[in-house]
Amino acid sequence: MMYQKLMLSLATLALLASGGDRVLSHEIDLNFTAPLTNRGTSELLAQTFQPPRGTPPPDSSGGGVRGVHSQSINIVPLIPKDESTNTLWGQTLSATPTFFLYVPAGIDKTIKFYLVDEAEGETLYETFLTPPSNGGIISADLPREGGKTLKEGRIYTWYFEVQVNSVETNQNPLVSGLVQRIAPSQELSARLQAATTDNDRSKIYAANGIWYDLIALAATLRSANPANWEAMLNSVGLGAIAQAPLIIPLPNITNSSSNLPENRPTAN
Repeated sequence: MMYQKLMLSLATLALLASGGDRVLSHEIDLNFTAPLTNRGTSELLAQTFQPPRGTPPPDSSGGGVRGVHSQSINIVPLIPKDESTNTLWGQTLSATPTFFLYVPAGIDKTIKFYLVDEAEGETLYETFLTPPSNGGIISADLPREGGKTLKEGRIYTWYFEVQVNSVETNQNPLVSGLVQRIAPSQELSARLQAATTDNDRSKIYAANGIWYDLIALAATLRSANPANWEAMLNSVGLGAIAQAPLIIPLPNITNSSSNLPENRPTAN
């Protein structure tokens, strides 16, 4: 086991319009014991993630990081950033995608995750996560039964907020971004239906800019082939946190389009 200390410089957006401190860039001190001692030798799932075509949707939340504690408590969502607009966003085929967050060691405050439909002014889902004392990557998974799901063609805003101050919550460290559920084209549906392995599906997701589905599938396979996970994060500038522990439970992944057959990948 080898101790890793990495520094990641992450450019972020201006703060929320509500008036927190503006943070344009910051360094994240990653302290953890790397659990990955064996490197897989199978073919990489997706060496390069190709961002979606077109201009990202506007982020009405202000995106990025805000809060008076934001420079001392650094949390990093595992999501690509569009360099032209500084927007943290990604697309999905899933009605119930999973959202991943890196949390550094030493955070002893609960982290609130919530997903907002800005068009309707409605919070679709919220949950509270307990960060690992030694740091690592955690996830929030939308309920697959009984919960509200994402509608095709609609854009939603997600938030991870560290509960430092339960009274003046606008001072809490917070990071936000966007998720857009899209309908697959006939060609994409056919390619996913024809895919027989997780490797094939991952390549299709990566080539078509479907980030949330790609990272959720890659997470289930990380223990079997950590090189795949590292290559994917490196391709979007998050290589410095690639070896951070991935805290279970992992999401249960199914093919994301309703017109695709059920097929749960296994990490073997």
